[in-house]
Amino acid sequence: MTESGTLLAHLILDVRLTGQVEVAATRSLAFILNKSTATMNSLVGLVSSQTGAGLGEIIEVIAEDAYQTEGGSGRIDFVGYDANGEKRIVGEAKFDAAISPGQGGGYLHQLTKSGEAVLMFVVPDYRIDYLWGEVRRDVESTGAGATVGETQTQGRIKSARVEYEDTKWHLMMVSWRDLLNRLDEESSITEAVSSDIYQLRGLTERMDEVAFQQLKEEDLRQELPHLLLTLTRLIDAVIDAYGVQEGLLKVEGYRASATFDGFVRYFEFVDSGVKGWFGFSYRRWASQGISPLWFGLQGPVANGQIDQGKYSAIIRDLPFTFHGLPDGSVPIDLETSADYQQVLNYVLEQLHAVESELTKYTASK
Repeated sequence: MTESGTLLAHLILDVRLTGQVEVAATRSLAFILNKSTATMNSLVGLVSSQTGAGLGEIIEVIAEDAYQTEGGSGRIDFVGYDANGEKRIVGEAKFDAAISPGQGGGYLHQLTKSGEAVLMFVVPDYRIDYLWGEVRRDVESTGAGATVGETQTQGRIKSARVEYEDTKWHLMMVSWRDLLNRLDEESSITEAVSSDIYQLRGLTERMDEVAFQQLKEEDLRQELPHLLLTLTRLIDAVIDAYGVQEGLLKVEGYRASATFDGFVRYFEFVDSGVKGWFGFSYRRWASQGISPLWFGLQGPVANGQIDQGKYSAIIRDLPFTFHGLPDGSVPIDLETSADYQQVLNYVLEQLHAVESELTKYTASK
């Protein structure tokens, strides 16, 4: 199976530098913002449109910016400075880490008291609702009397006015996805900057896939394990009870494989000789939100049996409900509100369609 993601995601996650993910993401974001006036202006525009804060011009973003107070020292993930050296944006980047005491109220007091300023949190989309509540509580417990006003929500972005003496402070929370999309939408950015954004997006999307999500009581009920057991039975039935018995598939010498990404069965189509896999892909399910069951070829070009470009065209033209991914994997549609035999038959129809087209291609070579 072809790996998805970007080079940056591979270097940070697949080479096991997981302890440096937030550092890498923060530094990458600062690099992108400092590299292009367009992206910096886009950031300022996003913050201003969500909070109403007139920040003026931000000339530089410093990653991992140290600060000193009477109570000690610390390090902020990123700070946006104006031409006078005032901290107009203080930013905290999160993936699956909790809000530490003082990251709300304490960080507020790093903002300039001269004019508008924003404490900004960049977090995974699915954590916004929970973390927003945590930040508000931290502001009011460690903010030396600061209070947070009514929450404003535009799309998934949250913001609020902070009341503290005569300051003009604001609180804001945005997802990595929304922030990077906004930066990439700026029409005047160069292809090189867009490529940098693509790399960082790959890392943040991979983190969304692997990061721990808080469990809800309903997650621990019997429905989910029952579903997974049912689908495992379905996978085995497709390969063994139908594929092998009907002479469509060969499995001798091919193994089943269970990994962090799921469970798949490997096989060979009898007529075309093309080797494939079918089974769970939790990573694709989580990132695409389409189906838990997927099909793909073994190896990028099925060990030379079929041209990747032609295969992509075959998959694209199939009468499937969903389109495949760039790596050639295809989500298998599952009928809902149907009995087991109907679901099984529908899966078989889709695999039959793939086999038919692959057989036509290999026969013509």
